[in-house]
Amino acid sequence: MRLLKTLFLIVLILSFARSAWAAEIVAMRAYEHKEFHRLTIIVSQDITLTADKEDERVVLRMRDIIVKPLKELPGTEAIKVRNFRQESDPEGEYASLEVSIPPGSKVTQTVKAGPFRVILDVYPPPGYGKKAELDPHMKAVLMEQDASRVFAFNDSWRWVYRKKVVDSLRAGMYSDGSAEAFRASFNMDVRDRNSAISAFNVVISKLKSESRGHEAHALASVMDFYTNEGQASAVENELRALSDPVIKAFGYFILAERFEKRGFFPEASGYYTLAAKISKNAEFKSLAAFRKARLLFFDHKYSEAKDRFKSALDAGYTEAKPWLANSCIIKGELDLAWQTFGSLEKGAADLDPISTLGLADMHLVKGNFQEARYIYATLKARYPNEAFVSVYLLLKEGDAYFLEGKRKEAIELYSRTKEKLKGEPWAAASLSLADAYYVMATREELEKAEKIYEMVSNGSFDASAITHMRLITTRMALGRFREAYEDMARFQSRYPTSPLRQDMLRVSSTLFYGWVNSLILKEDHLGAVKLYTESRMSMPFGKKAEMSLKMGRSFHALGLFNEAVKQFDTAVKIGGGEIAEEAMLLLASTYLDQSDTNSAGRLIKAFGTRFPKSKRLSEIERLSARLAFTNKDYAKSALVANSAGDPALASMKAASLARTGNAREASVNFESAARTYSGKGEKEAASAAWLSGADARFASGDYKGAADAYKKGLEAADQKDTDARSWALYRLAASYSRLGMKDSEEEALKELKALGGEFGAWSEKIHEKPKSL
Repeated sequence: MRLLKTLFLIVLILSFARSAWAAEIVAMRAYEHKEFHRLTIIVSQDITLTADKEDERVVLRMRDIIVKPLKELPGTEAIKVRNFRQESDPEGEYASLEVSIPPGSKVTQTVKAGPFRVILDVYPPPGYGKKAELDPHMKAVLMEQDASRVFAFNDSWRWVYRKKVVDSLRAGMYSDGSAEAFRASFNMDVRDRNSAISAFNVVISKLKSESRGHEAHALASVMDFYTNEGQASAVENELRALSDPVIKAFGYFILAERFEKRGFFPEASGYYTLAAKISKNAEFKSLAAFRKARLLFFDHKYSEAKDRFKSALDAGYTEAKPWLANSCIIKGELDLAWQTFGSLEKGAADLDPISTLGLADMHLVKGNFQEARYIYATLKARYPNEAFVSVYLLLKEGDAYFLEGKRKEAIELYSRTKEKLKGEPWAAASLSLADAYYVMATREELEKAEKIYEMVSNGSFDASAITHMRLITTRMALGRFREAYEDMARFQSRYPTSPLRQDMLRVSSTLFYGWVNSLILKEDHLGAVKLYTESRMSMPFGKKAEMSLKMGRSFHALGLFNEAVKQFDTAVKIGGGEIAEEAMLLLASTYLDQSDTNSAGRLIKAFGTRFPKSKRLSEIERLSARLAFTNKDYAKSALVANSAGDPALASMKAASLARTGNAREASVNFESAARTYSGKGEKEAASAAWLSGADARFASGDYKGAADAYKKGLEAADQKDTDARSWALYRLAASYSRLGMKDSEEEALKELKALGGEFGAWSEKIHEKPKSL
């Protein structure tokens, strides 16, 4: 007894020690860079690590680490942490961390010490994140309403319900009585469960006649299990003691198939592995390998399933071909899927139901709408008692009508079906109708879609969570960004453990981008700045430079030059092409607004080095003129050309000309600026330009032209600006005096006195001639 206690204590201590020394993930972070996306995993101590990259994922295998539920699953638009789980191989247990990445990405892995860190840098393929051209009212939110995407069977709520349909179809795939296993093992034809039991009895009788009682007893146990009268453990005990590879492999196969049918995929996979390992029959081995691949498909591991189906096909198992196509179609490899379906010798009626569904979907994708509807209808007829399957396939017929351009027929079908249903079938029909309205994209149709999405998302349906996300994007399309933001917050609280939370980063960034842009388009710069500075939402990948440029303009419009400088500087550093060019020019301009001539001059020189082939030479010329004007080099600033259309530049040129003694040309430029300001409705600026031009004409001795310009300046001037009006009236009276227009002079002086401005008290004496001594 004491010895047992001692052994127990040793085991306990070793177990505790192993736990104490095992590493664990301390933190995990993800963020976007200009060129790549980075995932950093921080581990409490050094571990053994290997990484495998496939086209759409990276799998990290870590040993000597504890697997605990992750508090957060960080991600970016290009990186999504899918799962963290315990697995095992011949070397023992290990932790598997799966990370999804965009197809065609390049990945680099770095391991650093102190603390131990694993860094994955994912470089998306060229063009990743770019959006197609959209209707004008949709550009601000960067959403896609392409019908083929909205109606895709492997995305959004349709994918949720397609998996539900596949599960229903899978349940009916085991009615052939394990025909393939009997044929491969005993060369016997079996069609259903009854003929399978007869075949069992034939083989058992034969074994008994050959005095192989042990094998006969074991096969009888397998038959009892097959007919639901035996236990798996009893069968396994019988099989373990056998040496005959045929019966042993066959028995493990029957165990595997039962567990597969019940949805216990890991157990089924293990038994299929044993069956294939024990069997000496190549046909039987390929059958077991195919079944293992199909388990991966049913477990939604489509990349692995695709590879296994391909291996089974290469090994000569031709029935793997439609399943290879099924995997490709779900992964979006449509050309390969279509090519594989096209090489089949069987028609749709001879395929298993899941492959039939896949073939119909491919006809839909390829635009063979009549053929797709025929296959959907034929498949529906095979399942008259499966209510949800029938409704789903009927709605797919509606999808074929819609994508063919027969929108009226599709909407009638969706509406008619919806009115007859309840529960999940009602939700599926309602969402089909909502998607149709969503694609049509007029404001009226979008509002109809919004109401339906809201009803489904507020329910407790299988598709409620993913529909909640479609509700958000619909409200974004309608410009209801605040409501969309509130919907996003409700999603986070309602579905705290949903894997869709990872996609909220993309939705959040798109919402933020659209919301800010909508405010900028309305010239609500204050609203844009408040949202930008107070929001916790992130920027879409590849849009940071563009947004920095736009926010720089908004900060500048509000007179917040320091903040504008920061935004323009960011756009210059991380942007490229036209964005960086414009940001650099605006940054130099803002420095001039702050009278920071050193920084402005340095940028103007650097612009030519960074953009030697730029076509924006006229803008550089204007900035150089402004720089010269600020530095009081009026001779240089007066030389600026192409000032037409830019009243501020024309005014600056005019002021430079006036300071260099060219009053007449200065007046022409001032008046040009005044007319441009008037055309823009900027009366105060127009008044100032008219008055400056009038002063220039007065200085050059053109008193008639000066009088006309002073009158135009008075017409545009603010009635409350007594200083400007007083000066204009004073100089107007002086102009009339020199022109000998006594009545007009007295009228101007009378108005000046009534105004009571700076020159009002002197209005009577201001033009008196001095008395002689």
